[in-house]
Amino acid sequence: MATAGLVAAACGDGEMIGGGGDDGDGSTFTFGRGSDSVTLDPVNASDGESLIVARQVFDGLLGFAPESTDLVPALAAEIPEPEEDGLVYNFQLREDVEFHDGTPFDAEAVVFNFERWKDSENEYHTGGGGQSSNFSYYSSMFGGFDEESVIESVEATGEYEVRFNLTEPQGPFLMNIAMSPFGIASPEALEEDVEGFWQNPVGTGPFQFESWDQGSEVRLSANEEWWGSDVPESESGGGPNVDRVVFRSIDDNTARVAQLSGGELSAADGLTPDDVPTIEEDGDLQVDTRPPLNVGYLAMNNEREPFDDPLVREAMTYAVDMESIVDAFFGDTADPAKNPMPPTVPFYDDEIDPYEYDPDRARELLAEAGLEDGFQADLWYMPIPRPYMPDGEGLAQAMQQDLEEVGIDVNLETRE
Repeated sequence: MATAGLVAAACGDGEMIGGGGDDGDGSTFTFGRGSDSVTLDPVNASDGESLIVARQVFDGLLGFAPESTDLVPALAAEIPEPEEDGLVYNFQLREDVEFHDGTPFDAEAVVFNFERWKDSENEYHTGGGGQSSNFSYYSSMFGGFDEESVIESVEATGEYEVRFNLTEPQGPFLMNIAMSPFGIASPEALEEDVEGFWQNPVGTGPFQFESWDQGSEVRLSANEEWWGSDVPESESGGGPNVDRVVFRSIDDNTARVAQLSGGELSAADGLTPDDVPTIEEDGDLQVDTRPPLNVGYLAMNNEREPFDDPLVREAMTYAVDMESIVDAFFGDTADPAKNPMPPTVPFYDDEIDPYEYDPDRARELLAEAGLEDGFQADLWYMPIPRPYMPDGEGLAQAMQQDLEEVGIDVNLETRE
């Protein structure tokens, strides 16, 4: 399901942000979300709730323009052109930028971060807390660590100049660089306490870390010296426009909407279709949407029987009634996916025809795979709501019923 992001926001007058209250002088923006962050060390995160906070604390070399996948400069002063047939990229960096701890941002800081990420023997190739992803996004975006990485080396060729040498051309290299996990962290803070950095992050972003009551809320305060304040909003600049941002974890969808309606929150995401009309009828609230940048999917482990057989995977695709699931759990906020990527991503192919719901065809394929009597499997579902998966259990139950229709006996599992 390719979903459009939905955020309900309270109307404010620019002085006192609606909802969430105020802790003293200045304004506070309180954002309600479905679950807490896992880590605030972006390169060791793989979940959106961690990265949504990290994006406020950290800047990357490049970023994306609002509501698009168009590249814009960030800590790099401009978007570099590929050189030497795509094997070299020279980045010119912004000057007079400081990390939140007062240390300068420069070429050596960029080299420090990329060496930390790439080199598995680097003493700072660690951290992220108990649920660290272990630099998974670096490995997946750049081909692996050490000699497997498409990034052969990163060199400081001047105080504010960095040269990337690649082992081979990589088409999405610059877009990978712009991804949220690759926010540049303070080398001094990492050297001081790399294992505790996930709980005390230090970047260059528009907001700086204040506190984290795990399971409850993350608090950030405005970085008045942010380099992006004078950059146009169309290039992801401007602000910070409030003195403090609070990310509050409320896992129950109904409770989150109730707090929003009651003025305890400034905004919330992850609305279910049933919530949208209620919010739209509230004169103090408005619903904002953005183009879809998420895909929800059913994953199968191709290395385990019977999912190593393409006939079985195809049968399951025919067996699940995606149209009905989208209607029931997303309404007008989503479309059935027909690509493994959302339509806002380059190379999305709108000419592809999606699989139709066809349980008879599913049974034929299972018989062809020698499983005419079906099989048993465990289906793990998300235990917490996310904007692209507001009711993981309910959706899994719908899939379970569809699969049982063709003889696949599914046992539902989850984790805390």
